[in-house]
Amino acid sequence: MTKNLTENKNKENVWMNRIRFIFCCLFFLVCCLPMLGSLAGIETPNLEKRTLASRPSLLVDRKLNRDYTSQFDDYYSDHFTFRTQFIADWHQLNHVLLQQSGNERVIVGKDGWLFFRDTLADYLGVNRLDAVALSRLDRLLHLQQSWLDRRDVTWIFMVAPNKHSIYPQMMPDHLKPIHAEGNLDLLKPELADNQYLDLESLLIAAAGLSDEPVYHRTDSHWNNYGARLVTQAFLAKANQTVTGLNVVTPADAPYRLERDWTGDLAVMMNPASPEPDWQFRYDSAVGYLYDITPRSLEDIRIGTRNSTGSGTLVMFRDSFAKALIPLLPESFARVVYSRAVPLDYGLVESEQPDLVVLEIVERNLSLLLEKPPRLSADLLPVDAQLLSDVLSGLSDQPLALSVDDVSLQVSASGSWLKISGVWPDGILQQTVVRVLIGLPASSDKKRSDDAHQSLDALSSLFYYEACPIADDRALEWKNNGGFTVYLEPGQWRAGSQPLRLYLQAEELWLQADLTIALP
Repeated sequence: MTKNLTENKNKENVWMNRIRFIFCCLFFLVCCLPMLGSLAGIETPNLEKRTLASRPSLLVDRKLNRDYTSQFDDYYSDHFTFRTQFIADWHQLNHVLLQQSGNERVIVGKDGWLFFRDTLADYLGVNRLDAVALSRLDRLLHLQQSWLDRRDVTWIFMVAPNKHSIYPQMMPDHLKPIHAEGNLDLLKPELADNQYLDLESLLIAAAGLSDEPVYHRTDSHWNNYGARLVTQAFLAKANQTVTGLNVVTPADAPYRLERDWTGDLAVMMNPASPEPDWQFRYDSAVGYLYDITPRSLEDIRIGTRNSTGSGTLVMFRDSFAKALIPLLPESFARVVYSRAVPLDYGLVESEQPDLVVLEIVERNLSLLLEKPPRLSADLLPVDAQLLSDVLSGLSDQPLALSVDDVSLQVSASGSWLKISGVWPDGILQQTVVRVLIGLPASSDKKRSDDAHQSLDALSSLFYYEACPIADDRALEWKNNGGFTVYLEPGQWRAGSQPLRLYLQAEELWLQADLTIALP
């Protein structure tokens, strides 16, 4: 009996040892696969939307590269064979077993819906813009609209909602909003009806009335059906606000559903074999031509022409407008799309459009406060109301600021002059929402009586309104207190010149006088 037990135990040990040996061999083989694949010349495709580390050089300027080992480590980490498949398998394992994402930028929602983690702060209602930041943002939008109004160009501002704003019920139950209102909700009351197209209300209504989704299940963007609804609403508003356009809002058209869409979130989850998503496919004739065939709809600038359309449209846009690019040119004779940062209104001066649109996704609203638009300053019409507001609210204690305190920076921007300053830490950073600057103009600049009929009550300088944020990427947007102004030739005089600042901090206006050296 004892002998049989011993023999059985020995057999079990033999099998356990064999299993351990096989497991160790498999583990060692898996560890060696990247090296073996590299030696065999097998290349792994890069499916990530980023630039991978490049192969380092052993010598730099004929000297030994001291950072070679760390640079090679970065290079190998990005390029080893089967890397994409290993990442995909890890994400799939997390998704199947734990119902969570192996990619920190993807949130797994209900019924296979995926959400972009960069929108989570908006969903939870945290990191919201404070009152001063909202006022600065509203002022930035107002300055752009006013600049276009003076040139008889219509302006429309529209925000592409985050996906969770349309489908909050598909977010995981364990994520509970702290505040119901996000930045878009806080900003809406500040937006004039004639400049803002409310896409959020439009798409929420559409999602509630139809079983067809308006956003992709595995992508952060709207689908072709949602894009078509947005196009219809936009063109209807254009017809109401732009005189002389012959824009026809497209009617409903038959479509087919094809499961051929590769969602950006699906690629993050499984870069090797992302699950395809459904897409609405509409068959329609294309009546426009591209200026230059784009490499992709992500190009910084895309232009189209259509002999049957009317009017010119300039759109400052982000990735959400990709689905609009094939739709809008059917109505306009000329469309120019720009993804350039900062927003460059020199494009408006060169294209002379009838309509300018600023489209931005909800999660990026705060980014408008990081980089002021490249917008030439117009001579400020000092009307009676502005004059009264400044004089009645002017503090009797001028600010004791120097050029160094404000960190003034003067630089050329093409033929324009850019002047930018940063407020010192403290009360100015936290409160200033509007900035007027006064400078002597060049001798050949004629004075406009209608623009300066009451200006002498302030000073004999020529006044402009600056964007109330600094052109300084080193500052975080929430503390980006300062100003930026772009001046055209003839709007400044070279040499050492007086610079007067009027700063609106809540209901109070503050005055500061500086001396600035201009080229």
